[in-house]
Amino acid sequence: MAPEADTTERRVALVPSLCGGRGWWLGEQCQKFAEYRKDDPSSFQLSPAFSIYPQFMFHLRRSQFLQVFNNSPDETTYYRYALMQQTHAVTLQPAERSSTVSHRCTTRGGRHQLLTHDVANSLLMIQPTLTSYSFNGPPQPVLLDSQSIQKDVILLLDTFFHILIFHGEVGLGCG
Repeated sequence: MAPEADTTERRVALVPSLCGGRGWWLGEQCQKFAEYRKDDPSSFQLSPAFSIYPQFMFHLRRSQFLQVFNNSPDETTYYRYALMQQTHAVTLQPAERSSTVSHRCTTRGGRHQLLTHDVANSLLMIQPTLTSYSFNGPPQPVLLDSQSIQKDVILLLDTFFHILIFHGEVGLGCG
């Protein structure tokens, strides 16, 4: 089997495993990057660089980019198109090329095409940010969890497509 076909088969097999309900793929990935002792679940610890990885994969698997349930075909296309628009190609002339460029390059007709990604927007589309504002301190990011809802804070949820504001009793002028 040709190497290209093998890579394509792995990509095709990856999509159903990401969307599957059992999450075995996430477990496999966490095993690769975690430190643990066999038969001791309390020893499982992800490195700081991967600490948010399971949460990110949770949101990706349930995002409108992979799940089409409860979305019309038009909505699905719109969201996927918006995500793909965050990736665009920049063509570099031979004089502009640098040996220190760390991005993925492809060659077309003697010119290099540098693929750039707006990672912050793409991440925001997959995992929205929730910021908590209070009179007791500066704004701070909080987890996307019901425990973040409190009486004395204002929460701002940024999903890239929508901004939602929750205000407790502080925002209503009560108390």
